[in-house]
Amino acid sequence: MIQHNRLNFNTMIIIIILPILLTFSLMAWYLYNTFLENKKSTLQQYALMTSKIISTIANQTQSRSGLDYKLFNQAFQNLQTTFTPNHKEDLSLEFLLGQRVGDKIIFLAYSFEEPKPVLWNDHKVAVPMRKALRGSSGTIIENDYKKEQVFAAYHNVPDTPWGLVIQQPYYQHISSFIYSALLYIIIMVLLLSFIFTYLYQLQQRANTYLKHSESRLYEIISTIDHWVWEVDARGIFTYASSQVENILGYKPEELIGKTAFDIMPKAEAHRVGVMYQKAVDEHKPLVNILNINLHKNGHEVKLLTNGSIYYDTDGKLLGYRGLSKDITQELADQEKIKNQEEFLIVQSRLAQMGELISMIAHQWRQPLSAISSVISLIRLKSDMHTLDEKFLQSKLSSIQEFTSHLSETIDDFRDFYKPSKEAISTTVNQPIQDAIKIVSETLKSENITLTQDYQSSKQFNLYANEIMQVILNILQNAQDNFLDKKITDAELSIQTYDEELQSIIKISDNGGGIAPDILDKVFDPYFSTKDSKNGTGLGMYMSKLIIEDHHSGK
Repeated sequence: MIQHNRLNFNTMIIIIILPILLTFSLMAWYLYNTFLENKKSTLQQYALMTSKIISTIANQTQSRSGLDYKLFNQAFQNLQTTFTPNHKEDLSLEFLLGQRVGDKIIFLAYSFEEPKPVLWNDHKVAVPMRKALRGSSGTIIENDYKKEQVFAAYHNVPDTPWGLVIQQPYYQHISSFIYSALLYIIIMVLLLSFIFTYLYQLQQRANTYLKHSESRLYEIISTIDHWVWEVDARGIFTYASSQVENILGYKPEELIGKTAFDIMPKAEAHRVGVMYQKAVDEHKPLVNILNINLHKNGHEVKLLTNGSIYYDTDGKLLGYRGLSKDITQELADQEKIKNQEEFLIVQSRLAQMGELISMIAHQWRQPLSAISSVISLIRLKSDMHTLDEKFLQSKLSSIQEFTSHLSETIDDFRDFYKPSKEAISTTVNQPIQDAIKIVSETLKSENITLTQDYQSSKQFNLYANEIMQVILNILQNAQDNFLDKKITDAELSIQTYDEELQSIIKISDNGGGIAPDILDKVFDPYFSTKDSKNGTGLGMYMSKLIIEDHHSGK
């Protein structure tokens, strides 16, 4: 799962040192160009000034027989001495005055040894002088009359056919820069060595810390009861913690390279595979995915899986990391509790059946007595031969009304006991009214006044029969309390109303309330105050269970 993302030392070197090298290189390039431009400017000024001086001397010393070249040689030597004190780096400057004579270039004056003439057409020698004799001026790095590379400034001498060159051997021209470059390289090597050593030590410390952190993380993972895993975008395991052996019987290395779908039943693998691919496509985490896996020995293991996405440095989804919890026993326990709750509900309903049957008998007594009276009256009329058609039809209609009432009573009780597996959308008012229909005749016979006020209008998904069971439990407890305390002016009130997102059912009576010493026990299973009356102690316990667990109420 945990990939070894240790610091890449080479990457660090590239990221940190390359910019430094680039910066120093740019600085060196800038300094060299600055040095070169300054050098060019200086030599060019020398050439300009010298050409003007030579032009002046030529005008002053010219005679009918020609110029005094010895005077120029002495002048060059004086010029060399003149320019030397302020520029020690230019001690090797060589001054040349040349002229084209036929197909040759001859040197009229010079500051060092006398140069030999060179051919005009030999373009590989005396390049600066050739440019000066052509009337150009500037600086250049080219071969001189000895075919040696020089850094030279050239200029034509005004009002003469001459050309002037001030030159310096290239190695001397570049030597100062080379010395600076060597110094720069030494400094840079020392600096980079320091940086390299520092980064290396930093990387070693970081890797040591990372190893320690990974070790601690693996230790923590080993203490977790859940299975920690990592998969790529295709769902292939790249890591599995050791807990997988306790949960599924596989060693971690047995799962590396496989997918989670390889250890699922075929139908389950298809179902979960569709969910996984959708999560990958939408870049969504895996949240509480219940999935069935096959243990190595073949039995099913139910897991609850959660996972989060991990990406590469470019934001590309690489896969998921997460954990899976074995909830096989937890689900079995929940199913067991659910079955027990359903059994208690049935048991509670059966416990109510005796009381409800007595209610049925009470509600049937009056219509049955009325039917018997009508039949006796019809028989009497028949025996006396006074039975007419109109009277007969009237009494038969009465009998039909009585039997319809009996049938409705049966339907009410049958609906109450009919299994209700699905919730229906309704208000709380409807199941309350259905429950009251069942007990209404009993309440009347016991002179209990019932007040109803239904103000709730919110719709909820309710198990209507279970709500009826709760209401009947409460009403029957109120009736029993009235009888025990012999309350003659008994009153019951049922009220519903809405409060924000809730509906409130309020039931009250004037029976004196519940004794404080048993108030905290009324919802305990098998606690009853009706032991002498065969109370089961399940009514209020089941009522609390139905409201809180089945309907998220309180």
